[in-house]
Amino acid sequence: MGILITVRHPSQDKTRISLIPNRISEALARLTLAAVRKALFPPALLSPVLYPQVLLPLLLFHLTLSPLALHPPAAAAGQPEVLLTGLDDARSVRTSTLGNIFIVETGRHRILKADRNGMRVDSAGRLGNGDYQFDLPVTIDPTNELKIYVADRNNRRIQVFDRRLQYLSTLSLPQRSGLPSRYMPAKLGVDPSGNIFFFDEDRHVVYRFDSHGQYELDFELFGEEGRIIPVAMAILDDELWVAGERGELIHRFSLRGSYLGFIYAPEPVRSLRAPAGTLWMLGTDNVLQIGAGGEVIRFQKLPAAPGAAYTRERERLVPYSGWHSFDVRDDTIYLLSSRMLVRMALTE
Repeated sequence: MGILITVRHPSQDKTRISLIPNRISEALARLTLAAVRKALFPPALLSPVLYPQVLLPLLLFHLTLSPLALHPPAAAAGQPEVLLTGLDDARSVRTSTLGNIFIVETGRHRILKADRNGMRVDSAGRLGNGDYQFDLPVTIDPTNELKIYVADRNNRRIQVFDRRLQYLSTLSLPQRSGLPSRYMPAKLGVDPSGNIFFFDEDRHVVYRFDSHGQYELDFELFGEEGRIIPVAMAILDDELWVAGERGELIHRFSLRGSYLGFIYAPEPVRSLRAPAGTLWMLGTDNVLQIGAGGEVIRFQKLPAAPGAAYTRERERLVPYSGWHSFDVRDDTIYLLSSRMLVRMALTE
């Protein structure tokens, strides 16, 4: 019995091949269970003639592959290790302070929770406008998992969940003169005190809610580029760091909206993160740790993003190539494309 597998992605051969034993082993495990129960196979397959010729070789092949499935090859330093594949228009990845991974899978209108090794442990959501339902979710902040915030864009709300992905509440604006009844959330972040900040694509303002989910204030983003429409936001040292649409400057604001200045980005910014009091950015070619003056402290070259990727923009599919969300935790980089999540160890 022979199996020939050809993979036409040279830079990803080792990673893709390492997934094959897992998939085959899972299928054969189900086959073994069905054979034992003798319920899901026609009697002819279990006959004395076909059993040694068909089923027994498959069972032996399963036993051969099982060690590979349980212990896949570890990725070399600086090389990507695939954690999840088959995602549908995934938009955002964040890690909690507990080390768990959270992904917004926009194409399936849901959020996924996985452990630090990418083993999926929970999920929530489907298309709709009720509790536990989403319509184009775009980003997430899991904080310490006591409260997990999800920007539910087309439902014009932010839903709040606990660590078991049980629904807690929805952030609502007060009925006050000058405030709309709804908002369209995009970028989202939570500071160490639990205050929530998000950008409203309708009014082009940043809203600030306190740790109890109550509205406090809102402010516009104006800087050296005029009005700033953020492509990325992060909270660091009691400041809001914002990259505009061109991604050439990273602006600094106080947490009440006062403009504090800017730094030049070493390359165009796609995303910003601020883990453990450090500022990181996802650029076009690298993941970089940068200082308060814009100097590069550490960097990691980005691998080629495998496969074709697409993203929904204003309700239409447009081609997109590359990684568009990331996070950094314990010297590990997590990279997300529309279809795949990988991790890389930071190299010095």
